[in-house]
Amino acid sequence: MNGPILALSSLRRLHSMSDPNNLCENEFWKDQFWKIDDEPLPDIRLDDGNLEFREQEQVISKYLVADPNTRCLEIGCCPGRYLWYFHTKYQYQVFGIEYVEKAAARTQAALDQHSIPAKILCEDLFNYSVPVEDRFQVVCSVGFVEHYRDIQEPLQKHIDLLAPEGLLIIWVPNHRGICGWILRFIQSDTYAIHNCMSWNDLKRTLSEFDDIEILEGGYWGKFNLAPSNFLPWLRSKVPYYPYRVVEKLHNLALRWGRYFPDTRVTSPYLGVVARRRNNEDKAGE
Repeated sequence: MNGPILALSSLRRLHSMSDPNNLCENEFWKDQFWKIDDEPLPDIRLDDGNLEFREQEQVISKYLVADPNTRCLEIGCCPGRYLWYFHTKYQYQVFGIEYVEKAAARTQAALDQHSIPAKILCEDLFNYSVPVEDRFQVVCSVGFVEHYRDIQEPLQKHIDLLAPEGLLIIWVPNHRGICGWILRFIQSDTYAIHNCMSWNDLKRTLSEFDDIEILEGGYWGKFNLAPSNFLPWLRSKVPYYPYRVVEKLHNLALRWGRYFPDTRVTSPYLGVVARRRNNEDKAGE
């Protein structure tokens, strides 16, 4: 099993701090990558045994079709796991955007290491655009939009880059549930840089876009403490063997969690799959 999928998901920012909509400064994210500069590249493979990705994949796989002509963009793509997944499983042409130069470089290197022909752009998302004919058939982000007070602006940028009939895939940590409660208690500063939105908040904001049709959304996953940062925090607080006992219990809960329902309290994530309507769709309504 790979390491925690979202271990670096909160280590990125793509917007300048001149915008008060940000919940944290860009320098914070840059500082984080100085800390991992000398570390080995992460294993970005999302194999079938990765329990943390199982629930999300069950949803998104209903709408994805293998096609080497499909262009897929991930916004905030470090460390590259989802680009690896989209190319390996669906043969997509994969692109990623990262604001922090070191994050972009490490992501490109990790994908190159696995011979994934990805193009990682070091760009400010809010200054990035493509010609209409080059818009993407799939636009996704994981653990990104929750770093804004008002998520409408980043969602608009996602949609601007999406081709008509294209798929929008977004999921974020569910900090309205148990993961948020734990994070607020153990790392209040990290908790503070998140918009602790509910599924209804995300759904309501997306519904304001006339050209977006929600296909499926809600709370995703049964039980997983990864978004709470609990295990890394615990590792720094207790001796190795007590930590390993807790880690094994957590992994056991992940395996048995498939029998639990998705709920606001226990689910680690909330997410959505949506489609961008084309002009013919809107004209016929």
